[in-house]
Amino acid sequence: MAATCVLLLFLTLFIIPATAHQFKFGSCRDPTPITDFNYERFNGTWYVHRKLSTSSECLAVKFEWESENGKYSVQETRLPLLSSATPLDVFVTNVGNLRPLVDGSSAMTLVWEGMLGNLLPYKFTVVETDYDTYALDVECQSLAGFSKRVSATILTRSQTPPTEEQMNEYLAKVATQPDIDMTRLSAIQQVGCASADSATYNVRLDDQGISLMSLSGNEEVKNITTLTQAEEYAKKVQEKEEEEEEKKRE
Repeated sequence: MAATCVLLLFLTLFIIPATAHQFKFGSCRDPTPITDFNYERFNGTWYVHRKLSTSSECLAVKFEWESENGKYSVQETRLPLLSSATPLDVFVTNVGNLRPLVDGSSAMTLVWEGMLGNLLPYKFTVVETDYDTYALDVECQSLAGFSKRVSATILTRSQTPPTEEQMNEYLAKVATQPDIDMTRLSAIQQVGCASADSATYNVRLDDQGISLMSLSGNEEVKNITTLTQAEEYAKKVQEKEEEEEEKKRE
């Protein structure tokens, strides 16, 4: 039944996606960016410890600065909502890019590839960071000019949760940012997280669409790129499992 669990999770992920933003009326209000932002020092993996209104766990973001293109490639990995419905380690990877609005500024345009990402870009601003320990970012997406989706994130280089004193300091800084409802800032579970690289399956959303990749060496699953293919594969594996169970009972 393992493949059936993967299929159910695969469907749930995109029919009922986990939200990480809050809707508000009005247009986006610009936070103050860092004007001498060091793009290369910000490179690498950051672990999310607080984010607005999300149910995901083990959330991490990897930034890779492409100096020749003047942008970041971004990969966000997470354990999704209802991941406990399957005994397998299933991660979701969202792929996107960040492009500075002005050279040297931490205010950037964020585009998540696929699923209308190119039509509805976000404004992503790193409002504070020391590059080695922590970073705070604010996101805003304008919706038709009269409403918006906002979010804020507290990230650290270490997956180990910050001390209470450190977290209180970070929270106080986030509280000064416009439109952020501090009561909806969710704590992200980072304790006991498996690595996304060691996961059994990785549901990836990029410019090619949605793909379900097996990281366990199953070539047949690696070729699954559509829901129909996932359903057919799950049915075939389930039938095989039922045949094996029948043989055991004989």
